[in-house]
Amino acid sequence: MMIGIDLDSTLVATENLIHGVAMKWSIFEKANTFKMDNYPKHVKDEILNEFCHPDIMCSFPPYPGVCKKLNEWGENHEIFIITARTECIREATKKYIFDLFQITEDKIYFVNFPESKLRIFVELNLDYWIDDKPEDLITAKDIGIKSVMISNENTQYNHQYRKFFPWYESVTLIDYFNRV
Repeated sequence: MMIGIDLDSTLVATENLIHGVAMKWSIFEKANTFKMDNYPKHVKDEILNEFCHPDIMCSFPPYPGVCKKLNEWGENHEIFIITARTECIREATKKYIFDLFQITEDKIYFVNFPESKLRIFVELNLDYWIDDKPEDLITAKDIGIKSVMISNENTQYNHQYRKFFPWYESVTLIDYFNRV
């Protein structure tokens, strides 16, 4: 099976960065949404500036259980990380992903923020796509890729799309499909 997975807020906990900047500017009502359009320009600019620092972007911890599950899946499936990270931190990100998950550089793909991941989905011919971002999930689903949404207390921006399963249930779901 070919499994594609988003990195930020799907495998690693990046929410504190976005929440921190929003809270710094006293945008409390928007601190639980990732929709960049919801933020004033100066807040968007600060968030995007923070995204250019490898010491910040390559220090987020993985969610509980993620490393173990990726190692299990890696024994029988091809795992690809597809992430929207800027050019200035891509080399550091490759090392970070390898150090956390032992996923090699040839299985890591980048798009520019907010570019669609569609081209890579098609190129890799994925069987599954796992993400927290509804727009990329819908894109994958529209081209026939089974899609699993990560939705938890840190991803309140996608709660209205909870037709899918949170991380711990998505693991069971994909293992089930693998046996079928």
